[in-house]
Amino acid sequence: MTPPLILTPSQGVISEVQVKLHPIPEAVSAAVCSFPTLNDAVEASMAVCSYSRPARMELLDAVTMSALDGYQGQSFEVAPTIFFEFHGSPRAWRRRHTN
Repeated sequence: MTPPLILTPSQGVISEVQVKLHPIPEAVSAAVCSFPTLNDAVEASMAVCSYSRPARMELLDAVTMSALDGYQGQSFEVAPTIFFEFHGSPRAWRRRHTN
């Protein structure tokens, strides 16, 4: 049986899709970091990536943060902000952060 084709208007026909599955991590830690300027946020993100591999990292400018401020009762500083998420094991996290 031939698998169905997915048609997308802008890119043509997709005939095959590969999915990569990842296990649920043992431990997840997150951080929200605000910066005085967008340049400072970019430099910090580069420094973090040279030291560690975040599972997720999202950089939002001050305009986007002002749109999010107050959404669903949340309060954010209106400044360039990075949201980080790190995955791993509790033992590895303790080893890294207690030395």
